[in-house]
Amino acid sequence: PYKGCLRFHPAVDLDEVKALAAWMIFKSALVGIPFGGAKGGVTIDPAKYSTEEMRRVVRRFTHALSYNIGPDHDIPAPDVGTNSQAMDWIMDTYANTNSPSTRQSVKGVVTGKSVECGGSQSREAATGQGVLYNLRHWCGQKDLALEGLTIGIQGLGNVGGHFARLAYEAGCKVTVVGDHSGALRHQGGLPIPELLEWNQKHGSVEGFPGIEPVPNEALFTTAVDVFVPAALENQINLERAQSMRCRLIIEAANGPTTPEADQYFSEQGIEIIPDILANAGGV
Repeated sequence: PYKGCLRFHPAVDLDEVKALAAWMIFKSALVGIPFGGAKGGVTIDPAKYSTEEMRRVVRRFTHALSYNIGPDHDIPAPDVGTNSQAMDWIMDTYANTNSPSTRQSVKGVVTGKSVECGGSQSREAATGQGVLYNLRHWCGQKDLALEGLTIGIQGLGNVGGHFARLAYEAGCKVTVVGDHSGALRHQGGLPIPELLEWNQKHGSVEGFPGIEPVPNEALFTTAVDVFVPAALENQINLERAQSMRCRLIIEAANGPTTPEADQYFSEQGIEIIPDILANAGGV
């Protein structure tokens, strides 16, 4: 079988899906799992639709996919714009297209389901946990303590949010974060539990009380020990790379660094833990 996520985002197109599927091949090989790579997407902004409308979109998409997915064939998972609820809808819809005698055996059609529907308890935080494992291993190689490291994070979604929480609990100082709405910075370390709670409730960091917002580009220009892009592709271009001051970049997103920026970091001696390793925790 082959494995990959479903992305619901306005910028999704066929070329992006092909590239993400190729990344999944490398990730599976790297972590020793005998799966090929796959990917899927719908060009839609989920924020503009109600829960009921999204349920109908997901179910209709699943019917359209029909037997192009299956537990022995192609196994989707959550990505940008999708979550465990979407996976539950896919599993339920797919099960109902099979005969009653096989409905229990086809639950493996997706991973990332809710625990109540047979999902793994650790799945939601797995990718963010993997990012922290990479950081911990890098610290071991450099004879550095994890505690006290300053960190910048782009994106507080499923990956960035869980990593922020885990890094905070491990003693790191998350000093700057940003998302589509703007950026927040506090050199003494941001109050991550409260910030994540706000983000969960309001859908962004915008308006978080007690911290003055900073311009979006401050996310890249603020000096930190470690920068973690956990949003979309091609966020760190050459211009941004030349303004960044960090020792390590951990690519929690897929392809966040352009080839030109990657070359620049190599010349400057700034290390990168590449996406096919850094965000393979979900795999």
